[in-house]
Amino acid sequence: MSWTDVFPVLTDEMVDAYEAEASGAERRKHDRWFEVRRVENPRDVPHIVSTSLFWKNIREDLPEIVIRSRRSFMNAGRTRRVLRFNPWDHYVEPLLKGARDLHRKREDVAMRVYLASDLEFLIPDLVSVGCEVRLMATPSIRHNPGAMWRFLALEEDGKLKTNIDSDRAHLWKADVARTEEASALNLGWWRIPVWGEQNEIGTLSYRPIVGCQFGTSGSLEAERLMKALIWCTQKRKISTKGRPPGCGQVTVHGSAWPDYGFDEWFLQTTVYPRAAFDGMATFVPADAKSRLLPLDIEYVQWANPSSELVYFGSVPGCCPQPTRKLQESDGSKIEVSEEKHDIIAYTYRANCGLGEAAQRNIEAMRSLGLTVEHRYWDGNLIDEPALRNPEQIYYHHWHPQPPDKSRAWPKKLFGKAQHIAYWAYESDTPPPEFHPASKRMAELWVPSGYCKKIFDQLGRETFVIPHAVERVEPALRSLPGTKRSAPLTVLFLFDAWSRLPRKNPEAVIRVFRKAFAGDSRARLLIKAHHLSPEELSTLHAQCGRDHWITIINEFLSERELDTIFRSADILLSLQRSEGFGFNLARALANGLPLVTTGHGGHREFCKRANTFLVPYSMEEVAGYGDPWYPLGRWGAPNEGAAVKLLQKLAAMVRSRDPELDRMRQHGLDTMAKHFSTARLAQRIRGRLKHRLPSLSGRAPTT
Repeated sequence: MSWTDVFPVLTDEMVDAYEAEASGAERRKHDRWFEVRRVENPRDVPHIVSTSLFWKNIREDLPEIVIRSRRSFMNAGRTRRVLRFNPWDHYVEPLLKGARDLHRKREDVAMRVYLASDLEFLIPDLVSVGCEVRLMATPSIRHNPGAMWRFLALEEDGKLKTNIDSDRAHLWKADVARTEEASALNLGWWRIPVWGEQNEIGTLSYRPIVGCQFGTSGSLEAERLMKALIWCTQKRKISTKGRPPGCGQVTVHGSAWPDYGFDEWFLQTTVYPRAAFDGMATFVPADAKSRLLPLDIEYVQWANPSSELVYFGSVPGCCPQPTRKLQESDGSKIEVSEEKHDIIAYTYRANCGLGEAAQRNIEAMRSLGLTVEHRYWDGNLIDEPALRNPEQIYYHHWHPQPPDKSRAWPKKLFGKAQHIAYWAYESDTPPPEFHPASKRMAELWVPSGYCKKIFDQLGRETFVIPHAVERVEPALRSLPGTKRSAPLTVLFLFDAWSRLPRKNPEAVIRVFRKAFAGDSRARLLIKAHHLSPEELSTLHAQCGRDHWITIINEFLSERELDTIFRSADILLSLQRSEGFGFNLARALANGLPLVTTGHGGHREFCKRANTFLVPYSMEEVAGYGDPWYPLGRWGAPNEGAAVKLLQKLAAMVRSRDPELDRMRQHGLDTMAKHFSTARLAQRIRGRLKHRLPSLSGRAPTT
């Protein structure tokens, strides 16, 4: 018995039948399913990591999912009408995290996303983390053809291709390495088989290639073959039955179009029988058991004797291994270490200021010799024995605001452990959601005295632990605008997730245009992040026909951000408030002159000796209708005064005024003295030594 005695194969004759017999209407329908409408951020690199992103139910008998807006998509998993995971948390955030990490570490590898037409609003998010986006002409029917789009990358010749699921994008490193290693061994493909046989619904579930883990250095006419398989399956030109040893005919799992699994039906019937002749590196779990696995290995060795078999993992009970356990949290599985840690930290997964701040604080804790279990916050604590340990410290670096569920937390879930929250906020009155969450906290940490005044209203102990901001260049450099041949560059940076009413980008555009009306030697560079297409369009309209205003709406690596800071002469920020102000702090730490609103937590380092502070008037935040800021007041900058201050600072830059260098040096000294990583670690030690007596004996690490 051989592989082809058990499983059906899409033959060349079947493909020819499709070419000869499919009607014009059928061909147009198939073309539409796989049509790429346009490409955003094309990346010409030697290695592509390919994935699909769409949101559909898995079977044709399930109700249609209609995406009406970005907000409805982000909250989709919280409604009873949706029968799958929350798409944002389960698919989009892991993809953004993985693509960001890939873009930082491997400039020669690109994450390519085949994006459903009804998710077009995600293009700015994806491009901001370095993705090449191929916007499809349709939203997919059900699970397919969406799941098959990622195989279109197989068409490209002369490039390495790695296929991955969006929810596994953060695990790109191992899969990319396997593709490169297989290519170095002159093997055309690598794959991981799924070794089940008959599943709980009675279908034959063995897969020679799992769709989310394979790669190749070869190429394949994927689109033509996918269309042929769909047609042949619907016309019953190919059998959907298998014959496992000792059984009669059994339906092969996923062979119903357009239901879940049809993408792997394509890999099984069409890709695998052809790819085997190019040579395969097969990665098999050490505990795999199946009657069909030997037939699989026999087939690839027969097709190409150079093929390699690699076992990975371990057999339970064979050798002692560090134990791990999976805990359920809000419908998703989270891997949790059973090892004892000094601190269990919950932070946002999102690529945002809060996430970056949390990471810096965790790094400072680890530098003190503390062990930290880092978890991503999804709205719930994991119920585990550590919660009942009064010596265990939990660290919460997230905001208890919609859509978080903190107000519904049962008291018992906090247990006897010590809970520390790190919060920031930007109006002078905390919203109601903070009150029930604060009652369970032993301490509140905040990044500034401004935030302390806000959270002192909750009646909890509040301690100021400012963030760390490191300078890039130790010396005071010359500003680019001091050269007569160079334009004067004004920089503004913001994250749209920090809310546009607060960040106030439209005011920045108005002030710049008034300050430099008719001056072609000045330009405004706006570095944004997470802007929706609608928000981006609004800002472009504000810019008018001014070609000296540029908006970059994408994620940039630390190195790229450093380059932007070094290319600027002035940082202009007219936010209505800041809890801390990372970009303002970064500007001072790198000698970049500032014009900014004089209200908020950044006043701890933005002094009149180092910053041009714009006067402001207090206003009610409720007028902006933003659910994240329902109460309190913040500062509205005086735009007329901002115009004059910007003009004054520009004149100082162009004239190389010595007073400007004194201001810049003051900023450098302030940040180096009070906001270094060592200072952050020192402050954290000062708070934790009362709760972790053993901390005093820990040796700091580097």
